[in-house]
Formats: sequence, C-alpha cells, structure tokens
Amino acid sequence: MRGKLCKRYWSVFLALMVWQLCLGGAQAYQIKLEYYDALTLDTVTPKGIYKRVVMYLDASPAVLDKISAVTYHLEGDFYKPHLTVRSRENAFQLEVNTLTHIPVSADIRFKNGKVAQINSYILLGTRKRRRDKTHEIHLDHVVSKTPDTSKGETTYELDLFVGGREQDLKQVNYVEYYFSKPFPQRMARVGANVPKFNFHLKTDSQLEVQAYAYFKDGSIIELIRFLYFKYY
Repeated sequence: MRGKLCKRYWSVFLALMVWQLCLGGAQAYQIKLEYYDALTLDTVTPKGIYKRVVMYLDASPAVLDKISAVTYHLEGDFYKPHLTVRSRENAFQLEVNTLTHIPVSADIRFKNGKVAQINSYILLGTRKRRRDKTHEIHLDHVVSKTPDTSKGETTYELDLFVGGREQDLKQVNYVEYYFSKPFPQRMARVGANVPKFNFHLKTDSQLEVQAYAYFKDGSIIELIRFLYFKYY
C-alpha cells in the first residue's frame, strides 16, 4: 500500500515539475510579451475609440530564431480570440483593435517541439515605441449606390477594400471580413486575386465590420470599420 502511494505521489510530483517547466520556459529563454499603442491607427466609432495595439515578443535574435510560431489568446469581444503568428521578421508581431484593457496569454512553440506559456495584460494608454518595420494598411469603404427615398428604397450598396502602400498590399495573402448582426452573412474571404481585396455588399442598417489581413510571412493584422448611415 505504501509503495503504491509513493508511486502515485511521485507521478504527481513529476507532472507538477513538467507543468512548471512548461510555464517557466519563457523565463528560461528570457522572453517577454511587449506591446505599444499605434497612435495614428486609432479608430473613432459610435461605440468609442478603438485603440490599435501592437504585440510582439521581446527576446534576443538568437532566441527568436528558435521559435516556430506564437499563438495569442485574447480575452474580450474578438471575432477570433485565438490567433497564430508565424512571422519571425517582426518578432511574431500581432496587431489588434480594442476598446478596453485586455488580458493576453501566448503559447510559444519552439522548433524543437517545446511549448512555453507567457501571460500579460494590455493596458491602453501605454505609449511604448518600437523601431521594427510593420505593415501599413487600413480598412475603408466607398458607397456605390445611395437609396432613392422617393421610391421607398432603404438599401445602400457599397464596397469594402483594404488601403495602404502598394508594397504592403502585395504581401497580403488573403483578407477575412466579419460582419455584425443584422447582416445575414457572417464571414467572407477575399484572396489576393481581387484588387485591394474588394468586397461588394448591400445593407440598410448600421454595420460593424472587422477584418483580418493574413500576410504571406505569417503575420496578422486586425482591421475595423463602422458603416454608419442616416436617412434624410
């Protein structure tokens, strides 16, 4: 009986040791989850001001070379709360838009198969700076047809598109658009074969659009836009 208990306690002890090693892996490699607010990319909406937050790993180049991917877990009202970034060039950078402070955790996957976890808290208003290159793109729209109220029409026709520098747009693999209710379509994916990732839609109500631009190097940028109409 005593031998069985010792074996059980030894198994629990080993499991705890493995768990602590996994959690402490980021500290062992001296990795931090850092972020800064991109002031020029803040979005003013009827719901409030969405802050563009840029997250990345703060580690030496030698350590970053050992990492294959980083999966960010975001708490809050995100269409995609779990995002995997594979771009080593910008230190596994992820850009998101948020109205509030958010807890963030990240699973760091190393090329040797090990996984380390790191936790942080994104505090809006912390204006940290970073010199590394980032893509400069934004989500926009143009109205192609305005409803004729004399005929009782209420539907707008418009085109969503991604704007930015030509060299940045060429690096985008595809864009996923997500639409709020009451729009009947949940999501649309547009590939690089469509100029500026244009998507045509019809709506007769205020609509929130969130988009994720997936780059060829494995980085991801979240974009946001409110389509707000008033009838006269």
